[in-house]
Amino acid sequence: MVLSSSVPSALASSLLGGDDQSYCLLHHEPFESFSAPHDVEDARFSIQWCETGGSVAASGFCPTGRTYRLAPETELGAQFSPAVGCGRLRIGFVASSLFDTWSRIEIGPAIAGCDGPTVQSGIIGVSNGECRQFEIECLLDGDDFGEEIAIRWIHGGGTGVLLIDEITIEGIACCEDAAHPCCETGGPGCDDAVIQSCVCDQDPFCCETGWDELCIAAIAAGGCGSCAEACAVGLETDFGDLYIPGGICAALPDVFDACAGDGPYLTTSGGCAGRGDAALRFGGGFPWSTAETRCIDFGGSTTASLSFECSTAAGVSGPVIEARWLDQEPVEIFRVPFGSAAGCSSFSVDLTAFIGLPQFRLRLRSGSSVGEATRIDDLRIELDPDHDPCVSGAPGCADPILESCVCDVDPFCCEVAWDDPCITISAVVCGSGCGIPTCGTGGPCDLSRPVPGCDDAECCTAVCLEDPFCCVVRWDESCVQTQAIACEPVVGGDLNGDGRVDGADLGVLLSLWGTSDSGADLDGSGSVDGGDLGLILAFWS
Repeated sequence: MVLSSSVPSALASSLLGGDDQSYCLLHHEPFESFSAPHDVEDARFSIQWCETGGSVAASGFCPTGRTYRLAPETELGAQFSPAVGCGRLRIGFVASSLFDTWSRIEIGPAIAGCDGPTVQSGIIGVSNGECRQFEIECLLDGDDFGEEIAIRWIHGGGTGVLLIDEITIEGIACCEDAAHPCCETGGPGCDDAVIQSCVCDQDPFCCETGWDELCIAAIAAGGCGSCAEACAVGLETDFGDLYIPGGICAALPDVFDACAGDGPYLTTSGGCAGRGDAALRFGGGFPWSTAETRCIDFGGSTTASLSFECSTAAGVSGPVIEARWLDQEPVEIFRVPFGSAAGCSSFSVDLTAFIGLPQFRLRLRSGSSVGEATRIDDLRIELDPDHDPCVSGAPGCADPILESCVCDVDPFCCEVAWDDPCITISAVVCGSGCGIPTCGTGGPCDLSRPVPGCDDAECCTAVCLEDPFCCVVRWDESCVQTQAIACEPVVGGDLNGDGRVDGADLGVLLSLWGTSDSGADLDGSGSVDGGDLGLILAFWS
């Protein structure tokens, strides 16, 4: 048989099920991704594609973007498996060719993948370069078709190239909506048998007539479950490596669940994106091109920061990062400055103040009606990132050996937070080389006080290296006594270190007379002699 065909506009509404209410659209394949077609798993059907030598082409005679290119001796197949039996299928597609390709479409039961016997077929006639729309209908009643149907577009071996695009698969009697989620209104019952049974035992209306707001409320009230959204811990996406049409809410539903304005879209070109790397691209106009994440759980962290890469056209404002929680109005927390040069820049936003807020979300907004050239990539939230042992922050630190040493002394440092006492322990007990935070603060070192440290950093450090208590807990009388010895200036001629120059020091000098002992050689002459004796007498106290 020859397929019915026309120019695309004549059958556009028919192929989308607009005029024939008995058909409904099950699948539309526009070949917009460079690696298309993609397999599909739907509650009502599944599609697995089989490619034999064909490929996605960047352009064709049809003004529809990318198409699927079939050269001689190549084919494209689809294994279609309806969950509910279809009484009839209608397959539509756009095709064009300059020369005769002797191509055809075959439909039959799928025996091995997309292979199997042919029950129905049609010729795809040469279009002489014109973009034409074709369709074929097949009855699935009877024994000719099994549970799985194979559809094959086969190049017949002619000299021309066949371009195929905008494939649609429509059905009759297999379009019933799948059971809806229990937390959404809809027809009787819901998609969780346990919750459905629990609710309907309390209110049979929910399974007999309709699943309304009262049924949803009964889920929690009746102890059947919860409709509170489970928030993902953290956030991380590099936006993949493929262009996917329809915007990022459709392409990345696990990350974004609300989009507004034009887009945002995925792109594989310009700014922060290139071949093999996709990025978010804002649309232009107003309302602002906006995407909102699903709710985010900070997982009990003590610090959090958002990082991303961004590129904007020179002189274009934005984009803007906003925060929102519960039903509160969004709050602007960061705005990317005006761009002055092309290329990606990295940005970081502190989110620590938002930890613990319920149903927290981030909104990415273009911030400009001419922001079409703005790209964002490598979006992620870092929770409790590793930090230097000399910097306060989340529990633990970036040096595992120091971390173990400090936390053996004070487990708080690995369980709750790495604070100033942890830094002090790392310095005075574990030899980190960090400065002691409490040294150089507070009052004089020769007076006790209920807080650690004193205002002479050098003296304080000397005392605390001898007695860590003085810099961790408090500067008490014991610390004052230690500083009297550790911090008093050296008295000239005090050879025995008792703070005085007297007969005991004279005895030490005489015992070393004639030697080159550096400690007793007070005048630096290289020998302990009369010059040093004179200095002892001069310092005598």
